[in-house]
Amino acid sequence: MFGLKRRGMRHHHGCAVSILVGALLLFSSYSALAHEVPSDLTVDTFVKPENHVLRVAIRVPLSGLMGIDMPKEGVGYLALNYLDPALQKTAQLMVDGLDLYENDSRLTSPRLISTRVSLPFDTSFASYETALAHLTGPGLPNDTQIYWLQGSVDALIDYPIRSDRSSFSFRTRLTTLAPQVTTALRFPPPDGSIRSFTFLGDPGSIWLDPRWYQVVPVFFKDGLRYIVGIRDQWIFALCILISSRRLRSLPMVLTSFGIAHVLTSLTIAFGPDASGPWLSPLLAAVVAAFLLCFAIENIAARQLDRRWTVLWFGVVAGIGFSIAMRDLAQFAGHHQLTSILSFDLGVQTGELILFGVASLPLLLVARLLVGERLRTIILSALVADLAWTALKTRTAALGDVQWPLLTPAAVVNATSWLIVLVIAIGAVWFILGLQRSFESRATPSLGPVRE
Repeated sequence: MFGLKRRGMRHHHGCAVSILVGALLLFSSYSALAHEVPSDLTVDTFVKPENHVLRVAIRVPLSGLMGIDMPKEGVGYLALNYLDPALQKTAQLMVDGLDLYENDSRLTSPRLISTRVSLPFDTSFASYETALAHLTGPGLPNDTQIYWLQGSVDALIDYPIRSDRSSFSFRTRLTTLAPQVTTALRFPPPDGSIRSFTFLGDPGSIWLDPRWYQVVPVFFKDGLRYIVGIRDQWIFALCILISSRRLRSLPMVLTSFGIAHVLTSLTIAFGPDASGPWLSPLLAAVVAAFLLCFAIENIAARQLDRRWTVLWFGVVAGIGFSIAMRDLAQFAGHHQLTSILSFDLGVQTGELILFGVASLPLLLVARLLVGERLRTIILSALVADLAWTALKTRTAALGDVQWPLLTPAAVVNATSWLIVLVIAIGAVWFILGLQRSFESRATPSLGPVRE
């Protein structure tokens, strides 16, 4: 009887151990699968022209190279003795994922100088000199233990070039390694300076040290694409066009908006910092409030003269465009003013295109609803509904915004913004004065009124 009890206890202990081992295996396999596709990773890259060679030092985390079979030993450590074929495949992946150009001609015939695995938290890519010394020096001993999901693979690749003074451009296609791939790119030109870029995903082909004539088309296209892709600008165009027949001068309205936008964007670009997380949500709510006012004004006003409102809307839009512009400023090189003016020119061109496209459905509606006043009320009510919905959503989101703390730096920044506001008010006052002067000159004198 006692023996039966001991056997039963052994059986229960054996079942418990089996369940525990199975659970551990299941958890470990689940953890491995969870890390197979990293959510985000950073690729560090140096691009350095030296005489007739363009040297590329690149570092890719091992967590982004799950498609390459890395030989392992033990409980998941890399077998450094047998790693050379996998490193060659990794280097080829890097070469295939980079497009480098010299004066618009794609560089070919890359030569692999070295590849190696680096330990986690290795700091050799802090500068180009230390990265080059790391890649040309001795590698890790073969008995080094590196877990297969940690560390990184580094490579040094040389491209033949005609001159180190040429114009070089770069594009990455390593964005498939993870859902979010951040590229930290540094370009030390021959003059001893360094150009740093940090961007998410694929921004397209970027000039590493651009000339002014290379900056203009790039930022013009960015401004054009940016303005056309904003829904609020389409609503703004509809608000203006709905009652365009009652406006004295539609070109004057667009000119007022453009001047306010350009002046504000220049002031912000060379003025206070606009990188706070609170500014963009606040501007979005203010823009929705302006659009709602435009729509209500279309319905309620008998004689529309909204030029001052358009000016202030241009000021707010200019601040928003400047925030977007700061993300692109790193691609302008030493031509910040040229990039801003090119971006603004693209915005104004896009605004004209946007107004032209938005006017087509309104022409169709004008044929269906002949009464101008009825048409204005119906269309403005629809626009007001869109603006009101956006205003409620954006205002509710302001409760989750992290507002700046009252620190000395915040006080200085607020003072700078106050200066910007004063400049904006002065610009609006000046433009309104020009408008009144223009209207008084354009209006013919009828002479004294006789009774």
